Amino acid sequence: MEDLAVLASREGRRPRPIYGAHRWFARRFGSAFRALLTAAALPDGGDFWKSYYEGTDHWHGKTVLDPFVGGGTSVVEASRLGADVVGVDVDAVACAITRFETHAAEAPDLSPALTQLTEAVGEGLAPYYRTETAEGEDRIVLHYFWVQTVTCGNCAETVEAHPHHQLAYEAEGTRQWAFCPQCHGVQELPRGETELRCDGCVVTVPIQTGPVRYGRLTCPCCGSRERLIDVAARTGRPPEWRLFALETLETAPTGKRSVPLSQRRFRPATDADLRVFESAERALRERAEPDGSLPWIPERRIPREGRADDRLLNYGYDKYSELFNARQLLHLSLLAEAVAGLGEPEREAVTLAFSDHLTTNCMMSHYAFGWRRLAPLFSVRAYRHVTRPVEINPWLDGTGRGTFPNAVHGVQRAIEFARQPKEPLVKGGFRPVSDSAAGASAEILHSNSRDLRGRLKDESVDLVLTDPPYLDNVAYSELSDFFLPWLQLLGLAAADGEEVAGFEENLAARGRDEAAIEEYASSLARSFREVARVLKADGRLVFTYQHGVAGAWHALASAMNEAGLRPIQVFPLLGDGNAGSHNHEGTSKWDAVFVAVEDGSATTTGPLKLSEAQSEHVRAHYGRWAKRLSKMTEGRFREADRRNFFRACLVAGALGMFSCSEVEGRTPLAAALKQTPPGPTEQKEAPDASIV
Repeated sequence: MEDLAVLASREGRRPRPIYGAHRWFARRFGSAFRALLTAAALPDGGDFWKSYYEGTDHWHGKTVLDPFVGGGTSVVEASRLGADVVGVDVDAVACAITRFETHAAEAPDLSPALTQLTEAVGEGLAPYYRTETAEGEDRIVLHYFWVQTVTCGNCAETVEAHPHHQLAYEAEGTRQWAFCPQCHGVQELPRGETELRCDGCVVTVPIQTGPVRYGRLTCPCCGSRERLIDVAARTGRPPEWRLFALETLETAPTGKRSVPLSQRRFRPATDADLRVFESAERALRERAEPDGSLPWIPERRIPREGRADDRLLNYGYDKYSELFNARQLLHLSLLAEAVAGLGEPEREAVTLAFSDHLTTNCMMSHYAFGWRRLAPLFSVRAYRHVTRPVEINPWLDGTGRGTFPNAVHGVQRAIEFARQPKEPLVKGGFRPVSDSAAGASAEILHSNSRDLRGRLKDESVDLVLTDPPYLDNVAYSELSDFFLPWLQLLGLAAADGEEVAGFEENLAARGRDEAAIEEYASSLARSFREVARVLKADGRLVFTYQHGVAGAWHALASAMNEAGLRPIQVFPLLGDGNAGSHNHEGTSKWDAVFVAVEDGSATTTGPLKLSEAQSEHVRAHYGRWAKRLSKMTEGRFREADRRNFFRACLVAGALGMFSCSEVEGRTPLAAALKQTPPGPTEQKEAPDASIV
């Protein structure tokens, strides 16, 4: 387990290339699912690591199902080991991504297609991404810096909504770059400086503060304050933007080599730069149809009903196309048209690159100041409003995070990994492995896992391996809906109304109130009943779960109980090794892994409870793992992880994982789930009992 945590941590920093073809949300680790598949096939006394790296014949001819396939990790790893796989999801974007991943090894080299698109589209757009220095020298632009402008509702002054006046700094150096809010002149300063003095404007401004603080704008002219999220309700429009700075390349890129930071310069935007943008606006208007619609730009509206996050609507957006500026739309319109003209199978792979590229080519991407690179939309798993978005030159090859050529290279790396996979070694480095996916079938169903009759026969599945939705953690279908109209436009997803709508039918709860939790439990139970129906008599359900709310665990227990699924084992497994913005001291990084069997006789009527004997077994089982991982993982098994796993053990105990003579329940599970996990001194040795 400890060695698997090492592999997972490495994968968090350097994900498997196969999963880099397109963004998905909160993927579980490929190494974790490969380990679970290996363990499920391992005979008593078998060598785990030998089977992990060399594979096993066990999965040939057997079927593995994931009813919540998401980004496809479970079915990809099972397919690599030779299993026939079936993935199901209500989300069309998830299905498109997973469908490609399962046959990526068959995709062609994408270099000819990229060259064709660069010549057909990129070269024609190049003039829109150039600038002229004060000395009259031509430069390629890497990044354009925009800022939201707000007309004050009190004094009618137009205000630039800067949260601060810093453009960038060296995360591992001593320099920073700041700008004057009046003339936008950029200065290089020592990182310790707190003020910028602009000699031209004869002003001194604080670098780290601006008129926006915590999403609220203070007008520098009259002092009135307004939340930025309230502006659209007053104006009736989405945000408006002003170009104020550029980052240029002092040397032209050569091949795929990245231009070094020393050859990049910050400059204020000039009137000439604004004229270049206006020329892009004119070119876009010239492409418009007589009715004003833009070719190859989807007009789909943002769903308004049933949202868990309504920030897009509150900021005034009505269509997804409004999340892009005119130059970005011109690029996307021309590129989508050219991609649609590619032949198969190149078009599928390039379409995924195009779709993934959308997150770095919109007005919701921002600048990672210390690293001087663009941070894409969904780097925080939400539609985060950015007051200073960054526009990238989308046709640079090798330089710039999220350019279209670099997105194609990401898909190409996925293809190459699928052809020649390798696994990381605990002590560092990688080991080539010979996967046995040849001859195995892969079927990805855009369907609802609550009813798979007509899709899957009774007792037809050997293993269900999945990561079900975690109550209300993230409404993935709200996020993936951003990609959906483009994938529909390019043929990788069905049109609205033709198939199940993931936005409407996903299991994610819209809140944490009692009604939302009950609806989630009921929906999850329906899916679990289908799991029980399709599992063979000797089949197993293996799934990962975590949540910080006790009600989510009670909902999980209720769903398993209603479906007649009895846990026979539960253990922790590192599920998130990243150090991103979603991880903090209160976030659990360790999933609980449940192994369950179909056992209708184990279903309990009435509230779930634990007897005192069951509670002792729970504490002992939890204590063994908590003690082991607290000691062996150098503090990575934290309080949130202990609480998460303790709740998993309580659920397993209430559902009959431990055999004991006393079965009369005394403590309601709902109450037990609110208990604090035992501390190190309270953890008991295991009583004489068995796991059944």
